[in-house]
Amino acid sequence: MAKIVDSIKGFVHKNFTQEVTCSNCGQKGKIISFTTLKDGNKLCTSCKRSIPTQFDFNAKESTLEEFKELYDYMQYSKNKLEPIFEPDYELSYGNFEVDPVNNLCRINDGFVFEINNITSYNFEFKAEDVKEGLLSTKAKGTVYLTYLTLENPYAMFKAEIIKFGAKGKADKPLFSNTYIYENPEEMDAFLIRFNELVDKVQKEKKEKEFQNLVEQKARELIEQNAKENN
Repeated sequence: MAKIVDSIKGFVHKNFTQEVTCSNCGQKGKIISFTTLKDGNKLCTSCKRSIPTQFDFNAKESTLEEFKELYDYMQYSKNKLEPIFEPDYELSYGNFEVDPVNNLCRINDGFVFEINNITSYNFEFKAEDVKEGLLSTKAKGTVYLTYLTLENPYAMFKAEIIKFGAKGKADKPLFSNTYIYENPEEMDAFLIRFNELVDKVQKEKKEKEFQNLVEQKARELIEQNAKENN
């Protein structure tokens, strides 16, 4: 019995009286409200919650350095990208907002990210109700962003609903009970415009990277010639 009481006292002392400091922001608090990272550093609840679920982040399996990479990106998004974000609603679609001037995006009022950081994405129309008519058959459903991935740091948006009440067309071939669905016209129109914007931004990104590489090689050659001449 005494051992059980001592164990309870030890647990209470360790978790409810011992104070620790957040290794990221410096906030102090009881250890029970902190998360211990893989490398032993402590993370307060506020800092832990600052990382959106789209990022592949498990506090107990991550180091402070890995956390700071994501945290710094979120601060960059909040302080640099959000203030200049101005969505063009003619280009945007549902809760997927696009700023073609600054080449930025935002989903469901989440964090703002750069288009040139996108590596892949897919929009999908899922029909949920079909109504047959004399001239045409209509399909009602929902458009999903089934995935969208960011490169650096890695993040994935998955199965996010971006528009409700989407309407498409349905066709049932003769002697068949299976419907063939067409995407909503506004979805296809959005994807055409967005794909063009992504291609443009990615092309500019590659050109800039190539130009930076050329300039770097030029500097290296100049430095090498200077050393040889001396």
